Amino acid sequence: MKIKKVLIGLMIVFLVSACTIKNNEMTLGKYVLEDAEAVDMAWLVLSEENQFVFNRNMFTSYWPSGSYAIENGVLILIANENEVYTFKIEGDTLIFESGKHAETFLEIGSRFTLVKDES
Repeated sequence: MKIKKVLIGLMIVFLVSACTIKNNEMTLGKYVLEDAEAVDMAWLVLSEENQFVFNRNMFTSYWPSGSYAIENGVLILIANENEVYTFKIEGDTLIFESGKHAETFLEIGSRFTLVKDES
């Protein structure tokens, strides 16, 4: 009986730690704005070494880029000290929360979904 309790305890610890690790990882790739009027209206690319490129609107020539971090289920894009964007993570969907340089182009709550296959 004691061995069962130890095994169950170890399984719980393993499952909790696996979930915690997963919450701080993102699927790399291109996320596109859902329900946009045009294809590629706005998009975000997450690449290796925690790098990003963010096209806030297809009619802008400036695409912020830099590094990203994940904290408590929130993706934080850092282009520079004065330019930060945040998205809530829901699986393979990112929900825009803030970023003063993007709020002209995007509504709070805009959803970006991972493109599974671009071929």
